Amino acid sequence: MFGVNHRFANNAYHTWDVENWEICDSFNEYVKEAGFGSIRYPGGTVANLYDWKKAIGDPEERVATIHGSTYAPVQANFGVDEAMGWIYDDLGSEAIWVYGMGQGNVKDALELFEYLNAEVGEDPDGDGVDWAAVRAANGHPEPYGV
Repeated sequence: MFGVNHRFANNAYHTWDVENWEICDSFNEYVKEAGFGSIRYPGGTVANLYDWKKAIGDPEERVATIHGSTYAPVQANFGVDEAMGWIYDDLGSEAIWVYGMGQGNVKDALELFEYLNAEVGEDPDGDGVDWAAVRAANGHPEPYGV
């Protein structure tokens, strides 16, 4: 397995084309040529302050999140579904999620796991929120399998 970090901030460090809402072609070609088996997201140190719930849904309604190295709020345009769709659907790679417990907690981590992996209609943590249905409403009805 050969992998790499890919960060969410600054439009995935200028590899996310916000006008066309896709990975930049030249960058995508390089990544495919490299053949990474896994991609760490939302990155390394910057994952410490990443709030995944601010990085899902309609991009126009997303709330800026703190970027781990600058403490400046940034819009998570390369959010959860954009990253997972690129990693799984386009590259055929596997995501390795970096969860920052300093920002979150066990319940939040379980909700993320449900968002990424549950089938619609399931509620594994029994809290009454179907996070898989939220994912489906955001455009990806099938689990990512993180």
